Amino acid sequence: MASKVLTREIKDKISAAGFEAAAISAAISMEESAIKLYSESAKTTSDPEAKALYEWLSRWEREHLGLLLDIDKALREKIWFDNQFWPF
Repeated sequence: MASKVLTREIKDKISAAGFEAAAISAAISMEESAIKLYSESAKTTSDPEAKALYEWLSRWEREHLGLLLDIDKALREKIWFDNQFWPF
């Protein structure tokens, strides 16, 4: 399962991450991939215990995604403030 979440594209983003934003972006991509994987696995399994586990994992990853999106927003706003850039 790890290879389905930690794809070559995500590994490349992590390797090239010279800035916090790139690392956060890679983490967001990993969370989105994990959510998709677990959600699809929950739909396709016939084992009720496996289904419950996949659903729990999907919810857990959604919490992580929410935290990362909050961090991403805060970092973006800090960069905008530091550079006196206001997109609105």
